[in-house]
Amino acid sequence: MTSLSEKKLIGKRYIIEKELGRGGMGVVYLATDRLTREQVALKMVMISRDKLVFSSKSISTFDLDVALAKEFRLLSSLRHPHIISVLDYGFEEGDPYFTMELLNNPQGLLDAAWNESEEVRIRYLVELLQALTYIHRRGVIHRDIKPHNILVADGKIKVLDFGLAILSEEARQISMGRASGTIPYMAPEVLRGNAPSEASDLYAVGIITYQEFAKKHPFNVSSVSSLIRDILEGHPDLEPLERVILSKNALRSLSDIVSNLLEKRPDDRPQNAGQVIVELSEAAGTPVPEESVAIRNSFLESASFIGRDMELKQLTDAF
Repeated sequence: MTSLSEKKLIGKRYIIEKELGRGGMGVVYLATDRLTREQVALKMVMISRDKLVFSSKSISTFDLDVALAKEFRLLSSLRHPHIISVLDYGFEEGDPYFTMELLNNPQGLLDAAWNESEEVRIRYLVELLQALTYIHRRGVIHRDIKPHNILVADGKIKVLDFGLAILSEEARQISMGRASGTIPYMAPEVLRGNAPSEASDLYAVGIITYQEFAKKHPFNVSSVSSLIRDILEGHPDLEPLERVILSKNALRSLSDIVSNLLEKRPDDRPQNAGQVIVELSEAAGTPVPEESVAIRNSFLESASFIGRDMELKQLTDAF
C-alpha cells in the first residue's frame, strides 16, 4: 500500500492537513477540499484487497476498482441524521479513499454516555437504533457495530465506518466461512463463521447497552479464549442492570431487553431495530419518539424506483 507521508494532495482535490486516527481498515486524515474550501475527513483504505468482502454478486468477475466504486457509491447514498455522510470517493495510486463530513469535537459513545443522565443514554441508544432501522430497510448490514464506530457530536449520535457492511440479500446467499467484525461485539453465529444478519447488528446493540449502564462488558474479556467461550456458551450477569430503574411506571425492564438482545440464537432476538426502540421507550416510561422531519426525508431521499428499469436504461443511454 502507498504511504501518505510524502503526499500533500489526494485525487488532485484534497489537501492533507494532519492525521486524525487509524484503525484496522485504514487511516483518517483532516483534509481541505480545494473546490469548496471546506474541511473534510478523508479515509484511505489500507486493508489488503484480498481481505475485502464485497456485497456484489460474483465478485471474481469484477475488476476490483469497479467493485470498490460500487461499494462507495452505496455508502455515499446513505443520508440519515445519525449516519456520517460519505461525500466523495476515488483512488490514489491504486489505493481507494473516501471523504466524509467532519464532525465537531466528537466523543466516543461510551465516554459521552457515562457522563450523561440515564435519559440521555436511552436517547443515544434510540438514535443508534434509528440509524440501524434506516440501513436495514435499505438492505444493508453494518457488521461492525461497536462504541468505536459510534460517535457523539453536538449531542447527537453518528454511526460510521461501513467498511465491513454487506447487503443482507447477499449475506443470506453466501457462506461467510470466517468471522468478520470485532470479537467483543460479535454475535455467536457470526463468530462461528455463519452469515450476518440484522439480528447480529442488534446483538452488538445489546452489548453496548450493557456497557452504557453497567460500565463494563457483559462477558469475561480477560483473554480472547475466555471471551469467545462466553459469547458462544456463557450468560451475562444481568444483576447490574436489574438495579437500573428507568421509570417507576416502566412496562419492561432494561435487563429483559438486554437479555433478549444477547440471545444465542438470532431467531430468538428482536427481529428489527424498531421493536427495540419500542421496548426501550417502555422501559423508560416514555412515548415512542416520533420520526423527525430529517429522518422521514432520509427514507424518501434514498427510495429506489420500482418497475422503471426500461426508463432508467433509456435515461442512462441518453446520458
